[in-house]
Amino acid sequence: MQLRSHSLAVRLTAVIVSILLFVYALAGLALYQSKQQHELHAVITTENLARSLAINVSGILDKVDVGLFAVTSEIERQMATGGIDGALLNGYLKQQQAQIRDCEGLWVADEKGNVPWGTLMTAGKITNITDREYFQRLRENSHLGMVVSKPVIGRTTKAWSVLLSRRINHADGSFAGVALGSLRMMEYFTDMFSTIDVGKQGVIAIRDDEMALIVRYPKVANESGQVGAKLVSAKATAAIRSSPEAGSYTAVAPVDGIERLYSYRKIANYPLYIFVAKSTDDFLAPWRKEVIKTLLLAAIFTLAILVYTRTSYRRETESRKAKRMELFRTVFRTSPDSQVITRLEDGRLLEVNDGFTPVFGWSREDTIGKTVFDIDIWRYPEERHSSVRLLQQNGYFIDREAEFVSKDGRKWPGLISAHVMTLDDTLCIQAIIRDISDRKAAEQQIQRLSFSDQLTGLPNRRLFMDRLEQALISSARHQWMGALMFVDLDDFKSINETLGHGQGDLFLSEIAQRLRRCVREGDTVARLGGDKFALILESQSTNPQEAASHAENIGEKTLREIEQPFELCTSTLHRTCSIGITLFGEQHEDASEPLKRAELAMYQAKAYGRNVLRFFDPQMQASLSARIALEDGLRETIKQHQILLHYQPQVTDEGRITGVEALVRWKDPRGGMISPADFIPLAEASGLIIPLGEQVLEMACQQLAVWADRSGFSHLNIAVNVSTRQFNQDDFVEQIRSVLKRSGANPRRLKLEITESMLVSNVEDVIAKMNALKSIGVGFSLDDFGTGYSSLSYLKRLPLDQLKIDQGFVRDILVDPNDAAIAKTVVALANSMNLSVIAEGVETQAQRDMLAALGCRNYQGYFFGRPMDIDALEEYIEGGIDLVLPLGVAEQVSPP
Repeated sequence: MQLRSHSLAVRLTAVIVSILLFVYALAGLALYQSKQQHELHAVITTENLARSLAINVSGILDKVDVGLFAVTSEIERQMATGGIDGALLNGYLKQQQAQIRDCEGLWVADEKGNVPWGTLMTAGKITNITDREYFQRLRENSHLGMVVSKPVIGRTTKAWSVLLSRRINHADGSFAGVALGSLRMMEYFTDMFSTIDVGKQGVIAIRDDEMALIVRYPKVANESGQVGAKLVSAKATAAIRSSPEAGSYTAVAPVDGIERLYSYRKIANYPLYIFVAKSTDDFLAPWRKEVIKTLLLAAIFTLAILVYTRTSYRRETESRKAKRMELFRTVFRTSPDSQVITRLEDGRLLEVNDGFTPVFGWSREDTIGKTVFDIDIWRYPEERHSSVRLLQQNGYFIDREAEFVSKDGRKWPGLISAHVMTLDDTLCIQAIIRDISDRKAAEQQIQRLSFSDQLTGLPNRRLFMDRLEQALISSARHQWMGALMFVDLDDFKSINETLGHGQGDLFLSEIAQRLRRCVREGDTVARLGGDKFALILESQSTNPQEAASHAENIGEKTLREIEQPFELCTSTLHRTCSIGITLFGEQHEDASEPLKRAELAMYQAKAYGRNVLRFFDPQMQASLSARIALEDGLRETIKQHQILLHYQPQVTDEGRITGVEALVRWKDPRGGMISPADFIPLAEASGLIIPLGEQVLEMACQQLAVWADRSGFSHLNIAVNVSTRQFNQDDFVEQIRSVLKRSGANPRRLKLEITESMLVSNVEDVIAKMNALKSIGVGFSLDDFGTGYSSLSYLKRLPLDQLKIDQGFVRDILVDPNDAAIAKTVVALANSMNLSVIAEGVETQAQRDMLAALGCRNYQGYFFGRPMDIDALEEYIEGGIDLVLPLGVAEQVSPP
């Protein structure tokens, strides 16, 4: 008897432990899934907020860019027509600032960095900005658009701000100064962020691409929360490195030690990031309440099981099976989810739990004994069939989404898990169903808020840009012309100031309705923000004049519609609008381009007197079209392998030619030779620099192979410039090896010229690639040495063969002692590192003699020979000039 009692106790204990583990596992699974849902909801919310805020910030910066573009155009026009009129320019700056409104001030700096014109000026004092990083970048680079500065203390405003600037050019394209605007992002965006709910401990911030803080809401008093601070978590750095455009991560903030879920997004076209974070304590608070409830229920359940087991142990062995069944029914019925048990053989319902009736509406008496066909809770029969097949194959499935129907006809989404089990020696299916209507509704609400303007119901800026992109693709595919209208209400601000924002919102809602009435079905009306609207008119005409006429008719109709009186409660309002129109469809372009054109045309309409429409300036359109045509021509030239190479000799102090530099040339059949200064920046910006660089390498190596067997040429090296984008390709080393193998060229005769800018980032990758190519004999020359920011700490690690003195130092070497000192330093540095040194841009005998006196023994420039095609070069070398170069002969080949 004791043995049987002991055996019974052991088996009961095993059963109890198994049941508790099963229940705890179900509870743990439910809690785990619930936590995942809360985390997913937080990720979706923060990602959508980050995306929406990035679009808003991008829109504000784009608006400032349009204003700066208009200022630079006005200054260049004044310079072209007789000079800058200071009074007229200051008036124009005030007008532009009044239109932009987001800028604290607008200024213009001349080419020396002095700021004589602006909307905020200190009497009797002219500020100089030559030491500012953005001024130096724009002065040295003619192809840059708007430059966003790091956070700085404004010398006029005396406050933290971000400066946005554009380059001003003389008529010949040379640097004439910059136009700049100040944006006090801390104050401006703090007001915007304060209206957004991210929880009690949530954070919204803007940082630049070096993670320097620009704006943080809410503010913190310690130093790490101030403007310019770069204190971020390691997880933030790793996340942005792996996914630089957008992403999410969870980390403890080093500023306040609070753990948050962060979502970030790069602001389109600008070196800025928007961060939106929710505290895990905030968004997991409901889940923690679920944990407490679940633990309490588990404790109660455990206590009940122990009491029940103690009582069961005292009963006879014959009742053990009934007791286990009763235990199962208790667990089954008290589950908070809807549960159903059906017989596998015929689908007859054997049992439903207490959670079934509140959700489905069927009572236990209505269901027991019926089949799944008598009481069909599935909205779609095919979902039931697929679930049964899955059970037959695997014996279970977990968390399948399906649509269900309640007794009253309510249709709702659910999450179902099921498994095959044995109950009273009968094969059954136990299904657990959870109503997820609330979760689905929240997801749909988030989706709606992401794409619609909450006030007017119109598409927001994000959806508008997507539709504009689709319209551009459709127009390009079908050769249709479309139009983009930018509508800005005149003097809308006075409505909010006099009648209040509530009346202003009603006014904007009425505007949205009127704009809808002005367009056809299929056209898009969107609110971009504030009192600005945009209309996409997708004409199916291939004639630009017809498309323009159609857009003009819609624009005139819109002007008349807006002019009509507005009845707002107790007030009657009369307002007008200014409209800018641009056409699209003539060429492939990014969606931001027609939007900028239309906005600029709108500002022209406001300048003309308001309540008018204006098309984008044809001269501006022609300039844009010319750039696109130039890019298309370059792409076709590269595709047809029509790029030319000219070569400029490299000469020793003894007059012997040791090699040449390969210089790319483009002869357009329609327009003659095109300057590299025009198409090289275009190739860099468009990505064509990569195939262009590959062709140049191919042609240079083929020429080396030809010279290898010719007397008088086999000793020559060819130097080829390599762009940063080309060098950064993962397979760059393999490209060089392949072209050398195909051409049969001697690797030791190939010299790659790299620039210091290539060494700014990822130095270890650069060194690894250089060492790999150096191992097969390829040489390296550091071009334009001294113009960048070289560090001796890594310069000595580079497997270089030569330093090249930039022509900027050679040009004034006779009159500028600083240039002479730099050239001497470069020569000394090269000698200390066992490197050769060559000076480029040598144009006179005096320059050559000065360089020789400083220790430089190799030269390149017009004094020794201008760039020439291969035939002229070979004739030049075969003429014997390379043996002893008379000092007067080189002057004969210099340009006039």
